Amino acid sequence: MEDHREVHQGEGQEGAGQKVETALTARELEVGRLMLSGCSSKEIARKLEISAETVKVHCKHIYSKQGIKSQSELFGLVLKAQEG
Repeated sequence: MEDHREVHQGEGQEGAGQKVETALTARELEVGRLMLSGCSSKEIARKLEISAETVKVHCKHIYSKQGIKSQSELFGLVLKAQEG
């Protein structure tokens, strides 16, 4: 069973002139961490015991909630957050 609790990180923090608000679920954070560690969608699906399509849905939710359109933008957000 998936955990649907929301995790709020960095809410209201200013980073490089942009306000970054997140309300990612625990599962979205888990998928995001695996993405950033270099795992493919298939690898993430296998590790989390979910389908590759479910991984894609989580990625779309992450991107939407963060106001980004690509994995490279996600890397940029993480780097900015680490600098601040």
